[in-house]
Amino acid sequence: MLLCACDKVSAQLCINADNYSYAPKHEIRAVWLTTLCGLDWPTTRATDAYNVQVQQQELINILDAYAAAKINTVFFQTRIRGTVSYPSQYEAFDFAFTGNYAQSPGYDPLAFAIEECHKRGMECHAWVVTVPSGNTDIIGKLGNLSTKAKYPYLCKMYDGICYLDPGHPETKYYLANICKEIVERYDVDGIHMDYIRYPDNPTRFPDNDTFAQYGAGQHKSDWRRNNITAIVREIFTTVKQVKPYVKVSCSPLGKYYDTTGYSSKGWNAWGTVYQDVKRWMIEGIVDMIFPMMYFRNNDFFPFAYDWLEASNGRPVVPGIGLYFMEEANWPLEDIKREINVMRTQGTGGQAYFRSQFFTGNTKGIYSWLAGSVYKYNATVPAMTWQDANPPSPLSAIRGTKTVDAITLEWDNGFDKETGWNVTYNIYANPSTYPNVEDARNILATRLRFPNFRYPTNADKGACPYFAVTVVDRFGNESQPTFFNPTTKQERNTLHNDGSILQVPVTTKFVGLYISNLAGRHIRKSPYGSQVDIKDLPKGAYLLWGVKRTDLHLEKIGIFIKM
Repeated sequence: MLLCACDKVSAQLCINADNYSYAPKHEIRAVWLTTLCGLDWPTTRATDAYNVQVQQQELINILDAYAAAKINTVFFQTRIRGTVSYPSQYEAFDFAFTGNYAQSPGYDPLAFAIEECHKRGMECHAWVVTVPSGNTDIIGKLGNLSTKAKYPYLCKMYDGICYLDPGHPETKYYLANICKEIVERYDVDGIHMDYIRYPDNPTRFPDNDTFAQYGAGQHKSDWRRNNITAIVREIFTTVKQVKPYVKVSCSPLGKYYDTTGYSSKGWNAWGTVYQDVKRWMIEGIVDMIFPMMYFRNNDFFPFAYDWLEASNGRPVVPGIGLYFMEEANWPLEDIKREINVMRTQGTGGQAYFRSQFFTGNTKGIYSWLAGSVYKYNATVPAMTWQDANPPSPLSAIRGTKTVDAITLEWDNGFDKETGWNVTYNIYANPSTYPNVEDARNILATRLRFPNFRYPTNADKGACPYFAVTVVDRFGNESQPTFFNPTTKQERNTLHNDGSILQVPVTTKFVGLYISNLAGRHIRKSPYGSQVDIKDLPKGAYLLWGVKRTDLHLEKIGIFIKM
């Protein structure tokens, strides 16, 4: 229990909106990039080769803006409303890319988005709108290619919109197969389930026949919740069977249910649209959640704490409704307060709906985030509940220094446990070996290739100390390997498990000293092959040996307590 939400909320409302000094190393910073009607992208139709390039450049410009603000996660809308943004065997291309349904733009937008995200060190998650499958206009234009025409037994028309019927047993397999197709064919980092629920005002949803056939004596509300849970479970299981490192997430309604002292006002995930999200988290069939918390003040904070208390060790990332600053004239200070408070309360990060209002700098939100809150890079938290074994560190780094750059190279690593490819994080510090737990030292993340060029200022002769870590597909990070062009390779990186430091066996030393990287001694002990470091804070340290011959100190190596 964090604190009683009732006691905490009033205090949070008094927090200075500009209190953004907190800089975590691990933090999801996500943006929803909407392709529905080209709301965020594309605005140009790919009608010929020239316009294909214009369309692609539009996306490049958006992603460049994300990278400049140190965003690390992109939700790319992939299944839209019974149409898709890639060549699929199940559903047709959306009209947003060419102006016509079922027409290829001449390239693969999803593949292009993934590649461009990965170039910039960002994760790309396929955003799958699950249950809605097109309105009457879309169905008419698609004809026999519409979901309703191809799979009429799975569909229900409701208020002019076609929905997959969550109560039909085949619905979960249909959606899971779409997700499987995406995961098998593309190097996506996640599957993000949206609208994984019943429609608004579901009491009128026409599923009495399905309930009569498959309800098996259950209360209809319980049956509906079980139906949605079954879809989530099937998608999760299917994705993990193909690629267990692909993250499975969802964006439920922002309020799970009423909380003590605060009403959801009849609009909540559990009771209104049958999303039993806390059950999903307990069962472990989602890796993280992004509740659509498009609210303010007492409609935001108590419900955010409610989600946090049910996290089961998974990231809870509040979705922030930036569009309300334009559509409802919310002040920027309200958004700032939500971000600042939640950053210090153990959430997994922040997600912004939607891209146009983020990159468009609505009321200065982009400038504020890019200029101060996201001053330093952050890495996406590792999925330690799936796999907690870090890859092996690099054995060595080679470096060359020229007038205008330092170039680092190393042998390409891989995850010895799984054989999957890895990426690399780069750290730097101007005066000493960088503490890789300090976000201020992060220079670059998720590099795909075994080299890095660091431009230097020739006048000042900048020559920082570097560290390179190996990151597996689950996000686990190896021990660092250090390098400085002046001192060359730092080979003696000592192993520890966070509790015990392993010390090389030798008769050379009679005692040991641990110091910080600046050389300030922290503790001393008699020489031994193991040192207890449980009470040391996370960070980088030097280990020194007291020489037997003259009692002078000699550096044994460096270690990072993770």
